[in-house]
Amino acid sequence: MIFDKLENLSSYYSIDSSLEEVGEFLQDFVDNPKPTGRYDIDGDRVFAIVSQYKTKPAEGKLCEAHRKYIDLQFMLKGREYIGWAPVDELYMETEEFSKGGDIAYYSGNCKTWLPLKEGYFVLLFPQDAHLPCIKSSISQQYNIKIVVKIAVK
Repeated sequence: MIFDKLENLSSYYSIDSSLEEVGEFLQDFVDNPKPTGRYDIDGDRVFAIVSQYKTKPAEGKLCEAHRKYIDLQFMLKGREYIGWAPVDELYMETEEFSKGGDIAYYSGNCKTWLPLKEGYFVLLFPQDAHLPCIKSSISQQYNIKIVVKIAVK
């Protein structure tokens, strides 16, 4: 898991060659906002999903993790908390991997809570279980977030 500001994304380009394209896409989106929806960066290998939603309480929610894709979650507008835990320290409740899907849900406690605010991103790998879209203890927010899916090589 990597948590940082968009302006520092270039520090991580050596992790995956597509991160440079992702950085250009995100900066263009910041400069020229577009509607919600899916945007192909490199077909099904790298694509972005832009969504607008209201944050929710963490109570009763399950962590998720993916095997086929790395998630880069970037907060365009708003603020939320994202819970994080190593996937091997949680208990798998349900999974779609065996059906060709790319998500499993896990119960257990998040080890860290990241305050994802405007201009920040979190890069989540297959070993990183995460609980996104969580409201602060004060209030719910309306957010616009870009989740970029990067195929695992």
